[in-house]
Amino acid sequence: MLSNQVLGLSAIRFAPFELDLRSYELSKNGVPLKLQRQPCRLLALLVSRAGQLVPRDEIRQYIWNDDTFVDFDNGINFCIQQIRLALGGDCRNHCIDTLPRRGYRFRGSVQRVESMSQPLAYSVGIDSRDLPSSWRDLPDANGIASIRNTKPGRRSSGSSREDAALKLDALRAYMEACYCCSKRTEAELTKAIKLFTLAIRKNSNYGLAYTGLADCYVLLCQSGFLPPGKAYPAAKAAAVRAMELDDTLAESHASLAYTRMVSEWEWREAERGFRRAIELNPRSAKAHHFYADFLSAIGDHRHALNEFMLACELDPTSLIMSTDVGWSLCHAGRYREAIEHYRSLIRQEPNFVPAIWGLSVSYLQGSLFREAIDELQKASRLSRDNPAILATLGYAYAISGNTNQARKMLTGLEKLSRLRYVSSYEFATIYLGLHDRNHAFACLDEAYTERSAHLVYIKADARIEMDTADRRFRILLNNVGLPLNN
Repeated sequence: MLSNQVLGLSAIRFAPFELDLRSYELSKNGVPLKLQRQPCRLLALLVSRAGQLVPRDEIRQYIWNDDTFVDFDNGINFCIQQIRLALGGDCRNHCIDTLPRRGYRFRGSVQRVESMSQPLAYSVGIDSRDLPSSWRDLPDANGIASIRNTKPGRRSSGSSREDAALKLDALRAYMEACYCCSKRTEAELTKAIKLFTLAIRKNSNYGLAYTGLADCYVLLCQSGFLPPGKAYPAAKAAAVRAMELDDTLAESHASLAYTRMVSEWEWREAERGFRRAIELNPRSAKAHHFYADFLSAIGDHRHALNEFMLACELDPTSLIMSTDVGWSLCHAGRYREAIEHYRSLIRQEPNFVPAIWGLSVSYLQGSLFREAIDELQKASRLSRDNPAILATLGYAYAISGNTNQARKMLTGLEKLSRLRYVSSYEFATIYLGLHDRNHAFACLDEAYTERSAHLVYIKADARIEMDTADRRFRILLNNVGLPLNN
């Protein structure tokens, strides 16, 4: 029988380790470690009760049932020995205290990861092979409009019990979609869209699922994974539908406002939407998070940081909100604080790409070029060559004096653009690093034509150091609707 502390958890993290409670596998910085199942189960028990004495009798009952005949004392000693060997030198930070004849106690900082739901293959009948392999498989605006007319996977008999079952299936799909969305990778965002769509098919009036759908399309475009022409109409259709279903939801107003800000550059309408969202629910982390993003984009970094901090207080487990605090510090020119913030975050989650990318940009602000390049190379590997990260790497090479490597990155992006969407904004950043303003502005003009999501943040982007005396830059800001001064 599992202990109450372990039930309901999918994993336990104690940096740099993570213990998967579903498969009982231990990893360090994402690399699997060799540890047998029984020692893993004992480690799970001890870590879930961090700081507490776990008696040997309880360990015996947890690891072995009453029908098992073994030398329990030697078995427990063997498991403890194997755990200590697996943790290695990091035992200094995560100690397992032995209390003779009594039991053991784990000491260290622990983060519990709650299960979002049981695997969807069992909960809602989705086969992982049905998930989209690329953005080309995702529904467009017309597809989103027709989702609510699609029959659910299991027909309702009209009974309250059957309707409740469908809504529970929808909730499970929604929760797992939210978890995927928080990862911010192309694969997970794409999977999240499929899961939000599934939730809507199970419950056609699920306003929150529509808001999640809208957010994912915008995030895919912002991250450089999806062309604006595909992302924006789909995001708008989902956000408008969410408002039609329930205009009292803070999330509906926040998602529509965010879509208007990024895709239509309707700054006044967006601000009204964010303020309305916060008015409806002052404790909505999402509303404060999106409003902070808006303030950062228009150059109000002081108030943006306050909003980002408030969003983190409301949702302290969100990695992306904590990451955006670092971006806000970076945008405000407080790169030393940003570096310390990101280092702390990466110690908790070593492979979270947005934090690694933020750290690299902070290093660039501090002219720590070697450190920035190292982090960008790592982020590029983890993100499987995200074009925005590759462009930042090219920019880093350029401003550090390695112009040959920077030009190689330009050539590489050009080749990549023949295979997938690459925003013209990415090319502009490298040209600016090379002090080639004419080519940079030509690319920025193309980015304007394609309505690149990055243009929204051009005033905050540390890589885009422009003089407002430059007429071309003033025209670009005016076209995007951004003020010259804060």
